[in-house]
Amino acid sequence: MRVGTRTTLAMLLVAGIPLAIAAWSAVTLSEKALVKRAVRASDAAAEIMAARISNTIDYRLRTVELAATGFDLSTLAADERTWALRLVFRQVPGASAVALFDSTGNQAAEPVFLSERPEDVALQERQLLKAGDIDRFAGGIPFALAREMGRAVGPAYVSVDGSPRVAVAVKGRGDFVLAVELSLDSASSLIDEYEGGSGTQVFVVDESGRVILASDAVSVANREDRSSWPIIQQLTKGEVQAGVFTHPKLGPSLTAARRVSGLGWAVVIAEPKNQALAGARHVVMRMLMVFGAALLLAALLGVGLSRTISKPIQALHQGTKAIEHGDFDHRVPERAQSDELGDLARAFNRMAAEVQGWRSELENKVKERTQELHKSQDLLIRAQKMAAVGQLGASVSHEINNPLFAVLATTEMMLADPELDTEHREDLEEIHRGSLRIKDIVTKLLQMADEETPAQQQPIEVVSVLAEVLDRLGTQLDAAGMRVVREFGESLPDVLGDPKTLDEAFVNLIDNAQLAMMASTGTLTVSVSADAQILRVQLQDDGSGISEENLHRVFDPFFTTRLQAGSKGLGLARVNQIIRDHHGSIVVDSLAKGASFTILLPTIQKRSIV
Repeated sequence: MRVGTRTTLAMLLVAGIPLAIAAWSAVTLSEKALVKRAVRASDAAAEIMAARISNTIDYRLRTVELAATGFDLSTLAADERTWALRLVFRQVPGASAVALFDSTGNQAAEPVFLSERPEDVALQERQLLKAGDIDRFAGGIPFALAREMGRAVGPAYVSVDGSPRVAVAVKGRGDFVLAVELSLDSASSLIDEYEGGSGTQVFVVDESGRVILASDAVSVANREDRSSWPIIQQLTKGEVQAGVFTHPKLGPSLTAARRVSGLGWAVVIAEPKNQALAGARHVVMRMLMVFGAALLLAALLGVGLSRTISKPIQALHQGTKAIEHGDFDHRVPERAQSDELGDLARAFNRMAAEVQGWRSELENKVKERTQELHKSQDLLIRAQKMAAVGQLGASVSHEINNPLFAVLATTEMMLADPELDTEHREDLEEIHRGSLRIKDIVTKLLQMADEETPAQQQPIEVVSVLAEVLDRLGTQLDAAGMRVVREFGESLPDVLGDPKTLDEAFVNLIDNAQLAMMASTGTLTVSVSADAQILRVQLQDDGSGISEENLHRVFDPFFTTRLQAGSKGLGLARVNQIIRDHHGSIVVDSLAKGASFTILLPTIQKRSIV
């Protein structure tokens, strides 16, 4: 072998071996960092999905519990119980069947379910029961556990057509047990929202490892057994650690699993490793190409270039270490020359930027899901408060009204005495005014106790109701120095509801705005607009506004900051109840000057048959 050849080989060894080690280290460390990051992302997504599924089931179970304890079924006749079950069927979201049992487990009323598509718009999305479905529902009811614990969730099962269902049971008043079959389609939609690769599998299993929910309808319908998966075997042992597992058909996969609180279910997310690291493989190929070019340059340019090469390689090595330790903002210096090492540095920086982008995207999604969860929790808490006030009003109204009427009658009879002296007359008048105030509060509590959907369901032109209220209160508003600006859209759709209760809600909101601007004259802007499905009514004043700490409490019963103005704190709570009874929602925003209340109501959808 010639000296020149040996020298060339020596140069290749001297320059190539360190470069090869550095490149391999960069590839290995980058892949490890990406694997850790991807596993953490899957674990966070599984945790969020498990929490949302748990909250969805818990919210509906609480709705069933409120319905079961809202009235004493033992005082109702058989046909009245059937009517009550129909009301529960309408009120519980996702309910596909409702049944009632006495303490011995016998049916206390005819079960309520849909066997054909109803004309009622509110029930159009409910699941239909086919032959054999009612038997599956009956077999899944946790009757004994509900009798013992007060409330229970049965094992998941599928209907005749393969859709996932679960039966829940609540022990109500009169020692009855109310059972409701819930469709799990809404929970399935949470799985469909997950944005993974084409080979990613997201599913929910029960305690035996059988599929309850999945994007693949066939595996749900067949209740596919996945108890042999290593991650599920870990769950059975109580050891859950996200990582790389080898699963049937998928092979090595980045896998995470999280328990669904209170149900014994588990959410599993598995993504094939090759698919998850596809981007990293591309970077590896680029690195290998740069490595080959660097070896060629080393052979041509000699040992002198090794120093020039070692510095950027060291920077790349430090960059991979920084990424491994979570410093995704780290970038390696890019060479001005358009050579292989410069391309490698730029490729590395692009890879780091992509990883940082994935991280930011994941954090944003986690933040969005967390905000949605908090919003759902706030709505649930508000509904629970309204239910508590309603139960309070229904239970104490009789106890208060009887002695109250006696006080009113006695004071009025004594005030009618012409020989009553002035001092005692003033005292009796004060007692009379206080008693009337108590009577007003009890009346409003009784209104809060009525949680049924408005009885007089009819198409309503909201603009007409709102205009009539403004015209009726015009003299009062003018006397208070308020200027009303009307911004009503054209060709607005109707909503379905009760015009009397909507009238009451608008009056309460306008009175609230007037109180907010009572210290000075102001402007109340009332606007109505709509899109394809939602009608928006906004009332915006330029009064004193609402403080940040009070913003989330304005709809709480008995909360008020205007005690000196005689406010009872029930007006906005009543407005919130009326809007909820119309299947809508109301939100409040504090502005730089004043406050804005926005009502969202579902419009009547016009359906055409072709």
